[in-house]
Amino acid sequence: MIAFTVSGRVKASGIGQYVDGVFISEEIGAQKPDPKFFWAIFDKLEDHDASGYLMIGDRLSSDIKGANNVGMDNVLFAYDGNLPEDTEGFDVTYVAGSFMQLQNLLGFP
Repeated sequence: MIAFTVSGRVKASGIGQYVDGVFISEEIGAQKPDPKFFWAIFDKLEDHDASGYLMIGDRLSSDIKGANNVGMDNVLFAYDGNLPEDTEGFDVTYVAGSFMQLQNLLGFP
């Protein structure tokens, strides 16, 4: 079910054509924020330099914390505009409150 939801969001956003992959914890076998989730992705992409990736996620406790755990830049994304007010304790690199803001942030037309 999660894979279906995430795949639908990526398709709706129109950014799927610009990314190297969409990686879902239930398919990888490790949950965010566990670094094993990210290392499995790095293995699949055959590149272990976390600075070359960008985590786009809507949850501080899993997506953003996971990116922080491996030294990866991230986007706190709320497609519905409902961004959390308190991000204390998390290193949020970028914030986007809509698909349009995300596309602009990423430099997509």
